[in-house]
Amino acid sequence: KSHAIGFIYEVDFPSEDLCLEIFCRYAFNQNSPPEGFEKLAVEVAGYAGSLPLGLNVLGSSLRGKDKEHWMAIMPRLHNDLNGKIEKVLRFGYEGLSSKDKTLFRHIACLFNLEKVNDIKLLLADSFLDIDIGLENLVAKSLVHVRLDIVEMHSLLQKMGKEVVRGQSDDPGEREFLVDSADICYVLEDNSGTKKLIGISLDLDEIDELHIHENAFKNMPNLLFLKIFTNTYMFEKEVKVHLPDSFDYLPPKLKLLCWDGCPLKSMPSNFCPDNLVKLTMKNSKLKKLWEGSRKLTCLREVNLWGSENLKEIPDLSRAINLKKLYLGFRLSWVQRPSHIRKFNNLTNIGMLECTNLETRPTGINLEYFKRLNLRERSLLCLENVANFCIENLKIEKLWEGMQPLIRMGTTLPASLTVLFLSDIPNMVELPFFIQNLNTLTDLRITRCINLEILPNGINLESLERLNLNGCSRLRTFPDISRNISSLYLEETAIEEVPWWVEKFSKLKYLVMQRCSKLEYVYLNLSKLKHLELVNFSHCGALTGAEWNGYPSDVAIEAEITDTKLLASSSLPDDYVSKVHFSFVNCFNLDLEALLEQLSFEKLILPGEKVPLYFTHQTIGTSLAISLLQTPFLPPFLRFRAGAVFFFNSLSKFGVNGVWIDLQCRFKGRLGNYSDSTYQKEYFSVNQKGSHLFIFDCYIHVNSQNDLLSEVEVKFHFSCDASCKMKGWGIRLFENCSSAENRLGNPNSLPRVCEETEQGEECRDREKQ
Repeated sequence: KSHAIGFIYEVDFPSEDLCLEIFCRYAFNQNSPPEGFEKLAVEVAGYAGSLPLGLNVLGSSLRGKDKEHWMAIMPRLHNDLNGKIEKVLRFGYEGLSSKDKTLFRHIACLFNLEKVNDIKLLLADSFLDIDIGLENLVAKSLVHVRLDIVEMHSLLQKMGKEVVRGQSDDPGEREFLVDSADICYVLEDNSGTKKLIGISLDLDEIDELHIHENAFKNMPNLLFLKIFTNTYMFEKEVKVHLPDSFDYLPPKLKLLCWDGCPLKSMPSNFCPDNLVKLTMKNSKLKKLWEGSRKLTCLREVNLWGSENLKEIPDLSRAINLKKLYLGFRLSWVQRPSHIRKFNNLTNIGMLECTNLETRPTGINLEYFKRLNLRERSLLCLENVANFCIENLKIEKLWEGMQPLIRMGTTLPASLTVLFLSDIPNMVELPFFIQNLNTLTDLRITRCINLEILPNGINLESLERLNLNGCSRLRTFPDISRNISSLYLEETAIEEVPWWVEKFSKLKYLVMQRCSKLEYVYLNLSKLKHLELVNFSHCGALTGAEWNGYPSDVAIEAEITDTKLLASSSLPDDYVSKVHFSFVNCFNLDLEALLEQLSFEKLILPGEKVPLYFTHQTIGTSLAISLLQTPFLPPFLRFRAGAVFFFNSLSKFGVNGVWIDLQCRFKGRLGNYSDSTYQKEYFSVNQKGSHLFIFDCYIHVNSQNDLLSEVEVKFHFSCDASCKMKGWGIRLFENCSSAENRLGNPNSLPRVCEETEQGEECRDREKQ
């Protein structure tokens, strides 16, 4: 701005493939890692965080080193910042004012990926001039603000932590603690000091922690305490031990986040008056504190998963409370009647509160944006934007409410989300939904007797429709033409009608386990935004057909990694590339499916590589002779297929396979060039053999030499026990006139290979 620059073009980070290529140029003096270094190169390149400077420094430092040295250096790369990189990055930090340096360290140690407004609230009385400070950090590219989220690059974050680590050799004398070993030492040894203002402990990095009874008594200035896990529902058990005599938490705390807290109640002398955010997910708490406290700073309370909680504290004086999450199997007996006083509350969640004897009354929901109700956590509905009912086994929700079939008179017209689940007495969806013109998300799941949907209506705002588990539903839904995500798993639908092509915004169509589905036809020339189609486990499915051939625009967008595919102004002849999945569809005509021209990835059942793939091997590479012609296209297109066998499922119930494919082009004069890697990922939730098929587009660099051979290299890794049973490719190349070039929807591609009799090109004919 000081130089009168009005428009700034922000250069994005290079793609993952380009990062690996840049790194390999410095590490190996070639575009790809040599054999045996593939995984190591990917891992080390990842430590650079897509920063070209980091790729340069790390690659150069490892040039000429053997594999053992690479493996030995890994722990240091994970924890420490390379000295040369730190020196360059620190230059920008040293140019900051004292206040901006302090803000930088707060973000690096505590607030990376936090919302701007949350940071402002937590640092409200710190005299750091947050607005100006963030503006200065953004101007120096030390942080970015996207979608109101503050984001700091991983290497800059490491540098900030190094600055804090350099404050003292004694961890307790620093302003922040973020290293798990240092935190465990301080909490177990009771060596904290008044200099500490923030602690952030990732429980996933430790196995056990014994906290001293006086661990926090020497930290009177502690403002931020985060003890958290990134796993869902505590998949990894971490034993945190507190002595019975533990009875103190710092009085100035603004942020208290303690996942899985073993306390049964907060310390008797705990002062919550300064709290801005209180998060105690999956805790052992039975209650928090006694009496009414001055809680004017409190903006968010999250007690999710605290199943032992018998009551919530008196929050009547928390006049600025915005978010209240009290949910998941709470066992309340006393009613939280003071909730009715929260005029500023925007989000509330109360799920499966099975022992709630009386409902809160008189609640002012004027500003509510989200409300989830399950079982007997009952509230009024006025001005609610999100509405959820699950496991409803009674005809009336509460006294005065009309039966479910007529509840449309109760639901507000401003509703954006309607979620109805496990309601056995629902046979038809009430016609009142035609009045919900702002509805964006409609989920009606596991309503096993639902048979009838309204016809002839168009919910103009509806984007997502989920009817999974409505096992008696036979008709394909036609309640909106604006849907982008459509989920119809485990329904009785028998066909996908032709008029689905009118769903012009459709991106995802998922119809797994539809036992009566027999045939599918999709007009891809109309469904220009379609990305994923899943008909897995549809045992009656015998045929699937989709028209169209991927247009030049689609191919070019994939090769050049452009974002045209997300554009809303696609050309009329655009045909998308789609990921199709037919796991366990054993009655499908395999040969007919392989003749389909437009797909990005295809998953099929299969025990062996089909003969359709003219070049096959069980090894890691294929060498194929090419026609020595000056008319080769700028890219080589071929279709690849591989069969994998899984004898078990991963602990997450899904098996994933990462496939890396690379081409080495050899010229008649002996020159060669390597392409970048084409990476593909496939996932299945079924053991046994699966056939994975994908189309490849490889840029051809002939280096002014006629190409004579291409060597295709195939590497894979998987997250469960698997075996690659074989793989193969089928080449599709230009052979003669422009009419036969790839992307022409009026002509089929031709297969060209060199034979003993010379050039052989043959048209692909449908079987």
